[in-house]
Amino acid sequence: CLYAVDARGDLRQAEIHHAPWRLQRAEAELEASTMVPAGTTLPDGEPLLHFSACQDVVVWALSPVEQEAPPEAA
Repeated sequence: CLYAVDARGDLRQAEIHHAPWRLQRAEAELEASTMVPAGTTLPDGEPLLHFSACQDVVVWALSPVEQEAPPEAA
């Protein structure tokens, strides 16, 4: 499934189908990370990178996600 949040902040989902990704090894030189300021901890050691040139997909229309109400506090 693909998940997205609409302009009102409501969670939406869509079915998405595609063939398995054809991953290739990749290399990169990173000068900055936007993940660390977001609170993500980076692992020690060299990063593991993969790349896929292209992927055809079929995506259905977005629909609302049914959300259960949180249980009431006792």
